[in-house]
Amino acid sequence: MLEQTSRGAPANLVGWICRGRTWPGLDVARWLSCRSKIEGLMPKPSPTIGINPFTKQPMKLANRPTRDALVLQDGEEVGEMILSGPPTEVLVIGRRDFVLPVARRVAEALDAELAVVP
Repeated sequence: MLEQTSRGAPANLVGWICRGRTWPGLDVARWLSCRSKIEGLMPKPSPTIGINPFTKQPMKLANRPTRDALVLQDGEEVGEMILSGPPTEVLVIGRRDFVLPVARRVAEALDAELAVVP
């Protein structure tokens, strides 16, 4: 498991948002729409910049819009929600105390379930 998200927040798997194990899973269009409508959540900026492991220099990791989201608390990144699948689901990672309330709101908006890692 990753120790940090792409922007430095703790990357602990907290849970996932899904519609059971039915095909095709979550409605991707609804997920993309709700990322900017739910307080504490924002679409992940693109392109993502990382460090090249060989040259140790910054490098562009993606040049297309991302389908993921950042979880923010007082303007600071505390986690991420990552679209995964198939079947389509959203992985919830970060600081449990901050990301769980946002994940519950997302699950409700998507008519889905939040499965929490014990």
